[in-house]
Formats: sequence, C-alpha cells, structure tokens
Amino acid sequence: MIIQSFPGRRLFAPLGVLGLLSIAAAAPALAGTSFTSVTRTGTEGKNGRPGTGETKIHGVVDGLGSKVEFLDSANPMMPAGTYGVTKDGGKTLYIVDPKERTYYPLDMEGVLGESMGAMKGMGADIKIENLKVEKLLDEGGPTMLGLPTRHYKFKTSYTMTMKMVGTHTSTQITTEDETWSSPKLSDAAFGLWLRRDPIKTGIEDMDKLMKAEMSKIEGFPLKKITVLTSASGSGKGAAPQTTTTTMEVTEIQTVSPSGSMFEVPAGYQKTKFDMMKVMMRMKAGQQHEKREK
Repeated sequence: MIIQSFPGRRLFAPLGVLGLLSIAAAAPALAGTSFTSVTRTGTEGKNGRPGTGETKIHGVVDGLGSKVEFLDSANPMMPAGTYGVTKDGGKTLYIVDPKERTYYPLDMEGVLGESMGAMKGMGADIKIENLKVEKLLDEGGPTMLGLPTRHYKFKTSYTMTMKMVGTHTSTQITTEDETWSSPKLSDAAFGLWLRRDPIKTGIEDMDKLMKAEMSKIEGFPLKKITVLTSASGSGKGAAPQTTTTTMEVTEIQTVSPSGSMFEVPAGYQKTKFDMMKVMMRMKAGQQHEKREK
C-alpha cells in the first residue's frame, strides 16, 4: 500500500497511511478501471497546520495489476511525477522515478519494523494499553460515481506510553474512520491506494484487533475520512491535536490497459529506499510552509 499522508507526529497512528496490502484476488467486477482521487490533510491544535497537505493521484487497476501516478503530492516519499506499480495485488511494490530513470522496491512493513527495532535499540520501551475498536456504523450508502456503496464507521482508542533515556511520555489516541466502500471494486490491486483497512503498526495485539474488525469491509473505498486526535499528558496539561485526512475518488471509468503498464520500464536503474531523502523533503516542505505564513 502506498502512503497517503506522512504527518510527523503520527508514529504508530492507525491511519490508513503505511504498509502493503496483501489480500486474495477476487473475481474482477470491471475489466479494468481508471480513477482519480484527491487526499487532503489538515491539522488543528498545538503546532497544527490547518488545510495543509494535498495529494492527487491517477490510478489504473486491472486484476492484480495497478499503477498509481502522483500528479500533485504532499507526500515526501512519493513526490509529484513518481509512480508505483504492482503486478501481484500490492504484495510487491516498485516506486519509479521517470526523471531520475530509477526504481526501487518498497516494503513499508519492513521499513516500520526497522524503525521499531532502531527505537528499541536506543532503549525505547513502548506499550499500548486500553485498546478498543468499535464498529459504529454498517449501513447501505449512497450511489457514488454510478457505483453502489456501503457506509462504515469505526472508532479506535488506546493509550501509548513510551519510556526512553529517562523520559516518560503518555499519549491518548482516538481515531475515527468513516468509509464509503463499493463492493463493485473487488480487484485486489485497488488496495495499492484505496486502502480499506489500516496499516500495520508493528504492535501485534493492535494489528490483530483492527484487522479482525475492518477487514470485514466489502470492496474498496470511494471516500474515506479519518480523524485522529491525540493528547499528551493528562488533565489540564494535555495538549490535544486533531488531524483530519479525507480521501475521495473524483472520477472513475472502465478501461482496457496493456500489461506493460504495470512493468518497470526497461533500462531504469534499481536503487534502494532512502529515508534520508524523505527527511530532506519533509524539512524542505516545512520550510516552505513557514515562508507561506
């Protein structure tokens, strides 16, 4: 699964933002599908940046094959002009940069695992307590872009504590995921971008519970709103911050793509995922926002 947003304060947050989707292929409802979607992210509260972050993509899906091109991007991992391709429903994902004529395999679960391992290596002790996942809605939804939908809403809450180098931080996190999903979108490769279940956090108990509930969603989303509220500390000392991410498919049509569309172009150089480049893009983006204020 490609990252839809990358806010710096969302470590371990159950957004539908990181990880690869691995699901069994279902019989396709459409021969091939082309779609455009827009994802907007804004943060309110301490250090919040309301209205910032917009990513527009164009995707093509056919069975297990998918190509997702970033037209405009607030995502430091996938700048505008790059694209992701898969031929196996998202199990193997390559990020391609036509400008640099390079590509690299991206395994976000592996990246998250390495990050978790690095933190533990620095002495971090992370615990999740009071974990709760609730299904608030499961009902028929409106017709969207000519497709039937089902309307779901889930609420996840937990307390995350972190001890590291003599410091102790406790954060209360609540996430509400509202999804309008169409069962007509059944091709596995839709999960490369239109993710229905949250990304894996690397915390086993949380991942199991969330997958058990949200994997029941039929099809893939045409619209999804995620509201994440976090507060560090307790009582009057808590500093709540709310981040809202809205993904919406704005157009969709049937197409007949060629198989070569999901291939890495010949002659491109294979490289590796470079977290340093991502951090530099994040820093450049933050500096740009400061200049805009």
